[in-house]
Amino acid sequence: MNVIKKNLPFLFMFFVLIIFYSIMLTAYYNDLINGFVYIGVMIVAFAIMLVPLIIFRNDRKRVRRFSWIALYLGVLLCFETPLLWYESNTYMVSQHAEPIEAFDNSGIHLMLVTTFEIGYLEDKELIMEGLQQDNLDIIDLYKVTNKIRYRSKNSEILRWLKIQKDDFTIMKDNVTRYLVDETNSIDDVLNRNDISGDSVGLGLALSGLIGEGTLENNLTFGVTGALSATGDVKAIGMIKEKVLIAAEHAYPYMIIPSENAKEANEVKKMHNLKVEIFDVNHIDRAMVLIKELNEDHAK
Repeated sequence: MNVIKKNLPFLFMFFVLIIFYSIMLTAYYNDLINGFVYIGVMIVAFAIMLVPLIIFRNDRKRVRRFSWIALYLGVLLCFETPLLWYESNTYMVSQHAEPIEAFDNSGIHLMLVTTFEIGYLEDKELIMEGLQQDNLDIIDLYKVTNKIRYRSKNSEILRWLKIQKDDFTIMKDNVTRYLVDETNSIDDVLNRNDISGDSVGLGLALSGLIGEGTLENNLTFGVTGALSATGDVKAIGMIKEKVLIAAEHAYPYMIIPSENAKEANEVKKMHNLKVEIFDVNHIDRAMVLIKELNEDHAK
């Protein structure tokens, strides 16, 4: 009981610190404050935390206890400070990109989207006018929220610490494992360094199956979808852009993840597109679909 009583001030301050951090992070994550306010308040809190260390500098026990709190806050501050590097990004721009075939004449076209970020400007109409004056083939503008900044920062830190691989590397590993290393026909794309994300996984695996002779196809498909090592097809981002690009290239068919089906069909309806959209949740279903459509077309 005496031990708890002696450590009560320390435990109270540690509890207050956790509550304080949680409140500030929640406010930032929900766009109630910007990164400069968030980090600025944390710096002030860290400075205040140093005061007890100075006051009780001759009391080793108290200094040791408060040092742990200061250390914890300092680690949090170092972890969050990189957010300031993302603060200038206000909008993300998506624009048309040319689909590619990983295996020539496979009929499987990988849907790509080019993106870049706009800094400091907040006026969406002004940004769009400037992009149009530059004759850029823009599809849409997306507001960069603090939620996006925070996730980007965390992913970058994890990659820097070698804890997490980037999405393209993960996709490459999954496709290679699914094809049991039979990737010769698609190695050129797997080894490219100008493609990001994991949305070409399904298309690459289908291309690899065609390249090794396991699957035959004489039709034209736009294909997008992330792929697990066991063949499960997962949701991808920017489905709107990919559906529009497939329609622009007059692809008769498009295969997408089932998780993206609702949004894709809304885009199709809104823009009155002719492309026929099929959604799958596993690559086996995509293979069956391709075989059935080829058989129907051959009749």
